[in-house]
Parts: sequence; C-alpha cells; structure tokens
Amino acid sequence: MLLAKGFKMGSIHKTLFILKQGTNTLLVQIYVDDIVFAGSYNALLGMFVESMSNKFEMSMTLFWFRNYEHVLSWFANQAN
Repeated sequence: MLLAKGFKMGSIHKTLFILKQGTNTLLVQIYVDDIVFAGSYNALLGMFVESMSNKFEMSMTLFWFRNYEHVLSWFANQAN
C-alpha cells in the first residue's frame, strides 16, 4: 500500500518507508502491528493518518518530540 502511494522502501531496513514531496519528508517505520511515523510538515502527517485510518482500524498514541529534526535524522540514518 505505501509503495503504491509513492513511498520508497529502505534499502537496509525493509520496514522503513520514505516519502519525499519537495523539501518535505515523511518517514514511516512498520513493525508487526506498530507504526511509528515522523514528518517535517503537519499537513503531510495529517494526510498519512487520514489515509491509514480510512484503510485500517487504528488506535493512536502520539508522542510529540521537542526536536523532531533529531527523530528525522535518526530515521534517515536507518535508511542508509
């Protein structure tokens, strides 16, 4: 489903998916029945949550990171 929406699969971690739209990035890590995602643009995050909620039953626990660039950097490093 994510690949059909334009995400690229991580080359080392096959559970990491990356979507780039211009300068914005959305990173999604899926493991069994857990999804962790981070993004640089709130609208992109909102579209992802809406899309996933329409397709799957989801209960969400959201964690807000004070420095989301650190989270994005960690995910990006995992993709290499």
